[in-house]
Amino acid sequence: MLSAQGEVLVRYTPQGKTLDGAAYPVRPILPGVYLNRRVNRGFENLSLSADGKTAWVTLQSPMGDTKTAALAASRVLRTLKLDVTDPLNARVTGEYLTLGSPISEYPASKKQADLKVSDTTWISGEKLLLLERASGLVRLYVEDFSAATNILNRSDEPTLTLEAAPDLNALGVKTSTRTLMFQSTDAGITDDKLEGVAVVTPSVVALTNDNDFGIGDNTTGAPSRLWLVQLGTTLR
Repeated sequence: MLSAQGEVLVRYTPQGKTLDGAAYPVRPILPGVYLNRRVNRGFENLSLSADGKTAWVTLQSPMGDTKTAALAASRVLRTLKLDVTDPLNARVTGEYLTLGSPISEYPASKKQADLKVSDTTWISGEKLLLLERASGLVRLYVEDFSAATNILNRSDEPTLTLEAAPDLNALGVKTSTRTLMFQSTDAGITDDKLEGVAVVTPSVVALTNDNDFGIGDNTTGAPSRLWLVQLGTTLR
């Protein structure tokens, strides 16, 4: 949580992560399992409800060491729901699972770990618009969590049992339902580093790319761009 001047007012971490010596309050309110996030694959998105009381965050990738076969092949993404009525004293109120696309649907990528969630934006109720991407392709999905299982405080939650599970239904866990709304090839967009999405109208979304300041992952030299996309149906 930052002030308008960029001052850190509070930092929320997973249970067990205290950051001793920090010059600001540190509150370990997130489930401890998030200590298992992959390097540089944490929360790359934040969605806020229209009333400003509920925040949603989705991990960029599944958790766990990709040297373990079951975890390397995992498609399980975790989403947290937080009550931010008092932003300085947020509370986690829900934790849900989404199944990312099989990497075989992204023909330019070879490993499941290449799939990333780079942004989400709140639509209504328990629905988010999620931006999923891998080499050569970007997709937008509506993720509906209204019938998903709230796994917060499950007895197996501190482990990666769910990430490695071959069948979540057998564990009594329902994931979010997802509906494909758009993919970049539909509009002839070749830039696959689209990492920002915003809802402009119920049927128009804005997409932006990340040019990495001309360094890092982006070696194409592509400039910063914004696309306005007319969807084939409405989001609300």
